[in-house]
This record gives sequence, structure tokens and C-alpha cells, in this order.
Amino acid sequence: MSSGASRSNGKSSGRSGQLALALSLGDKASFDNFWNGRNTELVTAIRAGIENPESRIVYIYGAAGAGKSHLLFAAVRHAWEVPLAATYLSLMDQRVSPSMLDTIDLSGLVCIDNAHAWAGEIERERALFTAFEQIRHAQGQLLISTLQPPSASGFVIPDLVSRLSSGLVYPLHALNDEDQ
Repeated sequence: MSSGASRSNGKSSGRSGQLALALSLGDKASFDNFWNGRNTELVTAIRAGIENPESRIVYIYGAAGAGKSHLLFAAVRHAWEVPLAATYLSLMDQRVSPSMLDTIDLSGLVCIDNAHAWAGEIERERALFTAFEQIRHAQGQLLISTLQPPSASGFVIPDLVSRLSSGLVYPLHALNDEDQ
């Protein structure tokens, strides 16, 4: 899957430009092939938000390799099946810039992966803060992943940390030996 993808549901979001990037869901990431382990509540919250769209933020944190990207890919796939406009961006990708956040449909589901990559960079943090506010105003949903909880995320703009803490915050538990 590429690091940036967007699909609109055809409804106008008031955005002047829709950036469409190629996204291959050939990797088959879905909720059906994600082993929940101790993450059932998290998966249920993500699915419920997509199936009954309402403005919300879900903040996921956990170790690298725990499955955060898989969950975000699965959320995008599920949103497209509903159908609901959905966008995925990995902030680890150097091609993703703050200005890209101005081009996506914020009224659907916005999945921002690896948000920790922008922590400590004021311009990028401001762009995240602005996107958060615009998603909330557009009644959209934000699903964001990083390595640490909001308070330990490394973000230096206090209002951004506050906003990221204001939604549902879940640790992504790695599978234990029994689950594996």
C-alpha cells in the first residue's frame, strides 16, 4: 500500500482540490485478517465509527510492528466498502507535506499513520492541529497512530496534545505467545 491514498464518496466537502493518489489494497489488510488479541475494544470502536459515521478521533499508540498500519489500512478498506470517503497518509513518507493536509476530504475518515514522525517540528505540528480542527468542523473522523500516548508523543504544541487526548485513546497491545 502506498503512503498516501484518498477516495471520495462523491459528496462535496467544500474542499477546492481532492488529491487522489494510487493505493493498492492488494496487501489484503482487513479487520477479518487482523488478530484482535487484547485489542477487541479498539477494533470495535474503529468499525463502529465507520459504520455509524460521527465526528470522532481515535488515537492508537504502540510499538513498531504491533499492527497499527494494518488497522489503518483495514479502516480505509472498510470505509470504502461502506461507502465513506477515506484517506490514508503515512507521515514517515518524506513526500507527505503539511500542504497535503489541505487537499484531502476531511468530512470522511482521515487515517494518519506514524504521526510521531512530525513530533517536534512546529510547522508540521501546526498543520496537524489545523487538520484536526478542520476534521472536527467538517464532522469527519480522525484515526491517528503513533508510538506513544499523547502526553509522551513528543509533540510540543500543547493544544495539539490536548486535542489528540480529547478522543478515544487506545494502546495497541502486541500479541502474546498464546495469541500468536
